[in-house]
Amino acid sequence: MSNEELVILIQSGHDDLLPMLWEQVERFVCQQANKWVLAWKNRHVEFEDLYQSGFLAVIQVVQTYEEGNDANFLTWLNYPLKTAFSEVAGCWTKKQRLDPLNSTSSLDAPLEYDTDDLTVGNMVSDAVDYYLEADRRIFLEQLHDALEQSLDQLPEEQSATLRLRFYQDMTFKEAAEAFGML
Repeated sequence: MSNEELVILIQSGHDDLLPMLWEQVERFVCQQANKWVLAWKNRHVEFEDLYQSGFLAVIQVVQTYEEGNDANFLTWLNYPLKTAFSEVAGCWTKKQRLDPLNSTSSLDAPLEYDTDDLTVGNMVSDAVDYYLEADRRIFLEQLHDALEQSLDQLPEEQSATLRLRFYQDMTFKEAAEAFGML
């Protein structure tokens, strides 16, 4: 059975045929991986890494291959395979090199000059101080409770007027109108 026929069957739900397709294209993937290993030997690109990324590229291409096109499966596989190998080898386009996320380091990386086992993450300040926020929230809750207790000790009309004024942002005139005083 041809690669293209296998792909169409896999796309229609016969996932059990994926190993058969892999057996048929594995040699091509290995040849391409060997070329990359030889071309990038100074970058220490491992064959096994390329081989694994090649398998993932095959799975990706199975999902995107379109029946009835003029390209055979190996031709369709070529570009995603090169892309996968490029990622493994660390080859980036200009856009990828300029992307700040591609030049980041781990927050778990140890500090180079530190002897106390501190990491980069220990030295980065957090924009939100959760302890301060929690203290503020607790303070405001306690303040609100104390204010409610104080308002409950006032005559009902005064208490209701102050609640309208300060809880519902009414003016004193609007609060008075709400009680029919004006």
